[in-house]
Amino acid sequence: MKRPYLFFIFPSFIFLFILIAYPLIFSLYYSFQFWNLATSHEPQGFIGLTNYLTLLNDPRVLNAIIVTIMLAVPTTMIELLLGLGIAVLLDRDFKGIGIFRAIFIIPTAVAPVIAGLIFRFMFYQGLGTGIIPYILHIIGIGTPERGILGDQQTALIGIAVTMIWRWTPFFAITLLAGLQSVPNELLDAAKVDGASRYQIFRHVKLPHLRKLIAIVFIICFMMHFNAYDEVFAETRGGPGEATTTLSYLLYWEGLVYYNIGLSAAMTWLIAILLIIIVNIYFKFAFKGEKI
Repeated sequence: MKRPYLFFIFPSFIFLFILIAYPLIFSLYYSFQFWNLATSHEPQGFIGLTNYLTLLNDPRVLNAIIVTIMLAVPTTMIELLLGLGIAVLLDRDFKGIGIFRAIFIIPTAVAPVIAGLIFRFMFYQGLGTGIIPYILHIIGIGTPERGILGDQQTALIGIAVTMIWRWTPFFAITLLAGLQSVPNELLDAAKVDGASRYQIFRHVKLPHLRKLIAIVFIICFMMHFNAYDEVFAETRGGPGEATTTLSYLLYWEGLVYYNIGLSAAMTWLIAILLIIIVNIYFKFAFKGEKI
């Protein structure tokens, strides 16, 4: 056998096929079928693009796309700015810095549903008001009568705060690693030339981080674009449809209404939207460069 290593790689391909390829093929096939488990345990026939057209003409889907983008884009940008600022502060040596960095990354390890439940109680407004409305009241900032998560104007902000708490440490630690990977020769040369700390950061460190920032940004954006856990734990898509993201609407169609064909089509709609967004992003973020 000329390539014996193929014998060892083959089981991995089978495993990946089962985990990735089969569900993709399954969902694509049934996205062209009419299948509702509430009426039949088997698909009831090929209907072409009807599921996709139904989704594109459904105002709930359009609303979910808007809500998803309104949640994902600002949240990721705030996480980036906060994470970069924290990374700059942590980019120095002092006693106990290692322990501090380890503690700081803990929010990222918290399950999103648990984080959502924690903040749901922290946002609670009523008898035994949660800590967040209490603090806002002390500093003179009023909260909606129905609570932060109960008001259509602030519910999405509440979910965004939860996500920012979880993912800002991820940005900070990742960018800190990038800052510490800047060659010492460049830093020493800048100091010899009389550059200030700000100039070193602006003209030496920040350009070095550009690709890392771009990649981490799009990774977190994709995770926020598929936000479900925090929405489920905190608002269940409400009030009304103010926090109904695409992923939460997908859950509702597939596991509440049992519209398997429609939910399969929605899965591919989400995937297509993400592919388009990511490709446009990389086209502008890495214009004329090889990644």
